[in-house]
Amino acid sequence: GAVAGLEGFSVDAAFRFYNFILSETHVFSSTLTNEARVAYNRISILGALADPDGLAGSLPFITVPQISTLGVTPQFPQGRIQNNYTAQDTVTWVRGNHTLRGGVEYVRQIATDLAPYNARGSVTYAASSAPTYTAFANFVDNFGGDTNLGNAARDIGSAVSNPNLHRTAVFFQDRWRASN
Repeated sequence: GAVAGLEGFSVDAAFRFYNFILSETHVFSSTLTNEARVAYNRISILGALADPDGLAGSLPFITVPQISTLGVTPQFPQGRIQNNYTAQDTVTWVRGNHTLRGGVEYVRQIATDLAPYNARGSVTYAASSAPTYTAFANFVDNFGGDTNLGNAARDIGSAVSNPNLHRTAVFFQDRWRASN
């Protein structure tokens, strides 16, 4: 989350979902049918800083254990947009005691992911053991405590990936009735 009550230190979340499907069932005869579908699905999820150009957009996430935190947690902004295009076809053929079905599905996904990413950095202040100082004292003196207790971290590189894919699935089914 974010620090409550400080202007610009919040996260705005937007969720949008779009779906469209077109289906056609054709009866060729009493023993042969075909079902065809095309569909589109868009998923858009974004958790973004309310004021990315303000202090929250540049301040690292500061943690002073047992006292407080300051800043917006490092995993924001994050989100994903996925555009899924689907085509399906299923044929059903009844022959005697058998009902044969077979089909294929093709999915094309075009996506952009914004992974949780510590671009602003984070700093954790900890208590020192020798000499003994509290985490707050180390925060005031800008010292992270013992090297195994306090830390600073920041991710470098890019949080954006494009996991685009093509997926195909096929099936065949034979339903057999032993008797009427």
